[in-house]
Amino acid sequence: MPDNGFHYISSEGGPFIIGDLNILSLWKGVSEDGANYESACETVGDSRVAEMAVGPGKAVIWHTGSAGSAALIPMGDQISLMHYWADDFLPSEVLTDCLNRSAGSLVDSGISLSFPSGCLLAAWAPEDLRTCAVTGGTQGEPVGDFSVGGSVLFLRVDPSKVFRVFYRTAEIDNVPMVTIDFIAGSR
Repeated sequence: MPDNGFHYISSEGGPFIIGDLNILSLWKGVSEDGANYESACETVGDSRVAEMAVGPGKAVIWHTGSAGSAALIPMGDQISLMHYWADDFLPSEVLTDCLNRSAGSLVDSGISLSFPSGCLLAAWAPEDLRTCAVTGGTQGEPVGDFSVGGSVLFLRVDPSKVFRVFYRTAEIDNVPMVTIDFIAGSR
């Protein structure tokens, strides 16, 4: 984890998948026949975000447009994943300032998502999440047999809340960014 206090999720290209821990424990990624990952890529297509059925539930597929890392930024009733292009990790105050200053560019995806297990899981979509286990803490990397270090993150959330999914593309102070934002309401 960089010294800015945020956890980061990494990818080598391709989309991320975000959903409830219990639902995503069914996700096979590229394992076996690769059908889960292929379906995720087809579902999101050229969009930034898309809803996808996973077992008995649903998840969100987020396409950032390139390989790299995204910061997990929890701010009260808002959870953001921010993928940005800079030469180094930016300080937390710069990242939260970018989120606040670009709030006017939020686009409502029309998707709502809940986390009944109390745990949001975000992963690089090729990962097989069937071995994923969250052991303690409020956020960080879960335990599991993952192909790339830092490619899966968890965040404990209020299971009674429903989150509306938004996204944005912006450039603040010469920092291009793409975010997915989960903004909470109550059930």
